Amino acid sequence: MMSRLHHLVHLFTLYKQSRFLISGGLATASHWLSMTLLVLFGASALSATIVGSTVGAFCNYWLQKHYTFESHSPDLESILKYIASCAVAWCMNFLFFLLLQTIAELGIAITQALTSLLVAFFNYHIYKRFVFHVSSQP
Repeated sequence: MMSRLHHLVHLFTLYKQSRFLISGGLATASHWLSMTLLVLFGASALSATIVGSTVGAFCNYWLQKHYTFESHSPDLESILKYIASCAVAWCMNFLFFLLLQTIAELGIAITQALTSLLVAFFNYHIYKRFVFHVSSQP
């Protein structure tokens, strides 16, 4: 019986992780698409990426809450926690990138790829436990 329960928990986790990656990919696409459209219509690259990242963040919040974690937590509470997690993730991105770039002396692309993986791992767990309050049970 425990083995079957452990298997179900494992499948549930893989299901959530797959949805997390899909949601993040769609949010990233919304960032890049809105940024591209703004640049095509004459916005500066800097203002376009600021607006694009904001669009991506809102898209990511909505998808993670409703699609990935199927959370019923109050919006105001989860939005505030999401914003806090974004600030922490931004700092982690900076720190991981700086450490990998300066200490490991890796190239920019590999440094950012590794940094993104580390931050995504953090984000999944922080969204699950802190932002959207999801239990591990199926």
